[in-house]
Amino acid sequence: MKKAKYGQVKIGSEVWSAKATTNIPEGTEVTVKEIDGVKVIVEPILEPVLK
Repeated sequence: MKKAKYGQVKIGSEVWSAKATTNIPEGTEVTVKEIDGVKVIVEPILEPVLK
């Protein structure tokens, strides 16, 4: 299992503690995959490549 990365995300007007399995640069839009107690598990939203 990959080492988790921790940070914070803003959801609406609330700031949540967040955990991800990859480094996510600040300002990246993410999707919440799971809520684990008081933390959210997030993944970056990957934009489709336009050809």
